[in-house]
Amino acid sequence: MFQKCKFMDCTQHGSFFIINRVRITPNILASSRPSRDLVDRFAIIDQFQKMNICSIFNMQTPGEHSSCGYGVLSSGFSYEPSQFMQRNIFFYNFSWCDYGVASLSFILDTVVVIQFSILKGKVAIHCHAGLGRTGVIIACYLVFNNRISAGEAIRYVRFRRPGSIQTQNQVESIYQFEKFLHLYRINFGSHEQFSLSTYLQRQNALFHGSERRKLRNIPKIVYMCCKLLVRYAKTGCTSIQTNSPDFRSVTRTSEVCPTPSTICTNNLFEEENESVNTNTNCTYENNTNHVNIIPKSPVGVNIVVEALLTTQYPESVVNEAEYWKRKFNNDPEVWDDFVKNPINPLVLVKLINDWLTHLKSPVLRVQDLLSLQQNPLFEENILESLETLEKPVVCLMSLFARLITNLQPLCEIKEYQLIQRILNWLCQNQSKAYTCHQLSSSTIKNAQTIISTDSNNFNVQLPYHSRFDDSMRIAIRIMRFLIDFVKPNCGPSVEKTDSLSSYSSSTNLY
Repeated sequence: MFQKCKFMDCTQHGSFFIINRVRITPNILASSRPSRDLVDRFAIIDQFQKMNICSIFNMQTPGEHSSCGYGVLSSGFSYEPSQFMQRNIFFYNFSWCDYGVASLSFILDTVVVIQFSILKGKVAIHCHAGLGRTGVIIACYLVFNNRISAGEAIRYVRFRRPGSIQTQNQVESIYQFEKFLHLYRINFGSHEQFSLSTYLQRQNALFHGSERRKLRNIPKIVYMCCKLLVRYAKTGCTSIQTNSPDFRSVTRTSEVCPTPSTICTNNLFEEENESVNTNTNCTYENNTNHVNIIPKSPVGVNIVVEALLTTQYPESVVNEAEYWKRKFNNDPEVWDDFVKNPINPLVLVKLINDWLTHLKSPVLRVQDLLSLQQNPLFEENILESLETLEKPVVCLMSLFARLITNLQPLCEIKEYQLIQRILNWLCQNQSKAYTCHQLSSSTIKNAQTIISTDSNNFNVQLPYHSRFDDSMRIAIRIMRFLIDFVKPNCGPSVEKTDSLSSYSSSTNLY
């Protein structure tokens, strides 16, 4: 028996779906709740498919308004979600009390799923009347996705669907959500520092799908800078900034067909679903045959290596890095611009340097390294012993190991310089540790003599700051192991892993 409800009464209008729904944006439709009778009578699912609506979001709690319209079914709702799912329309239920407000984290989770669903097609969102909760979540989505202000979002939703966002608490929740998002969007904090774990938690809350799986243990800003450095090393890509006197220019032939190296570079850090087999026979000791006499490196590699070893940056580089920092914090299109625009390698290195050294605490702590040294497994199986380190730490070290691998072949001195530079970032001890880049020419000459006679003794012959002696030796050994581990000649199991991002999604690394 039908119980009178103005939001479900189709007797006066002839078609519930035509009258009681409004397209808020080209991809989002807001409506009151449908019922099984109306779904069948007016072929609402067929209408959805004609409109390319691939997902339906139900903001109601099960059993809500059971006396309205045709009541509720065994599903707890006025229709059977399975009817939609059987026709390949995804169903999501984000339960939210009528006239109430949800937590900010709940709203964030919801709008992230809406954003992901829109990648597949249009979405329909409903609560009971399609005004309060529906209006709030759509307004919050616009704040999240379009980066408009809360006030603009509220005015727009109410213009498209009058009566939306019904209570003052609901209005305030949208403004609170706007403030809540601000912290999640900060990639470079000018004042407030954050830890690596805090940043990754915020990053993962905003990401979805393959991007979230790939980068859940790696900061996207560091990942993208490394990716672009490898692309520059492989292709010699010219940027406007490299033509300036602050950095020697690199030229390349324009309008050329993609080469195998170019294609490889573009996919270098793309995630693969294959896992790393930790039972591989490839060990650090079996892969220390480094090349001492190397052919001339591509000019792009030389520039990237020089950029990575640079500690003093020209003013133009500092200014451009600050420009990108502001864009990362404020511009929703920044990632597209970052990939498409040619960027000076020095700027990329400066961004990595500033991001890692601004963290509240070092990525790689001395106490963790010393604790790792005491692990009995460390001498027998470095890979397995890395379980004692936090996963993001290992993933970041592996990311930089792959960066160095893609700059090969390098002489031992250059490789050591790069390792030491990266460890200075990860340990935040640039001013406290000696780097090979700062050693005297006589020390380097002596080191080269040592390398030529016994490569395995290289790591213990160069001076370290006394405070970091043991920890630096351990860290360097781990980095050398990871560099060898990610090299293609380490065996089939390593060849399956074309990116360090897959380490972050694979428990088999440990």
